[in-house]
Amino acid sequence: MADTDPALKAELQTLRETVESLREELRALRDSVSDAQGAINLSMRSQTRCPACGCVKLLHAPEVLDRGESNSRNRMSLDKKGVIFTKPVGAFEVYACTNCGLVEWYTEVGGIKPDGKRILLVVGDESKSTGPYR
Repeated sequence: MADTDPALKAELQTLRETVESLREELRALRDSVSDAQGAINLSMRSQTRCPACGCVKLLHAPEVLDRGESNSRNRMSLDKKGVIFTKPVGAFEVYACTNCGLVEWYTEVGGIKPDGKRILLVVGDESKSTGPYR
């Protein structure tokens, strides 16, 4: 490169600095949306922003109600414990975007056991996972 034009050397140096700056910016963005295990988390709950349209006005329902027997209103859940007096297990909460209507559902899955009929455990192929939703 001793014979190259000084303008090309300057342009190359500028491009190197720009690439490094972009790498640092990407690292910072990844850190801001990653959880403790390093997985990228772009959920409404974690980012307080809709991942579909970018809207920051969200509705949060900590309890989702469902009609039960004799028109009583119960919390919607994955399962129930008890026979006469049932208690919801894995009760739902939701976040909804006020702009596009995207809804994210969440539940506590502790204590819920797959029975092979109503509740199934589905295990994906971890070897194919290189990022979110891949």
